[in-house]
Amino acid sequence: MRAKGEMNIETAASAYDAFVTITIHGRFDISLCESFRKAYEGYSKETCFFIDLREIEQLDTSALGLLLRMRSYLGCGAKVVIVTKSPQIRDILSVSRLGQYFSIASTISPH
Repeated sequence: MRAKGEMNIETAASAYDAFVTITIHGRFDISLCESFRKAYEGYSKETCFFIDLREIEQLDTSALGLLLRMRSYLGCGAKVVIVTKSPQIRDILSVSRLGQYFSIASTISPH
């Protein structure tokens, strides 16, 4: 479900909140700071999170900071998977070394 008034982030949870998918549409930048934080804060730190970036048009450095803030909040033991098919986004994640903190995949697979 999309947060009221927020058209760029959609959050979907599985039964018992075992898996949560946060889908971002359009631009992923500092304007999504508050809504992105709210998308993960209400869940257990044992939840597996998928950050679906397959529909973003732009990713800037502030978005990388938002991802790192999420990792810091959840702790290093939490499972967080960034999902993208874009070679450009994969390159950005590689150059920024975010692969050290997140798994990167091309599809959402909770198993």
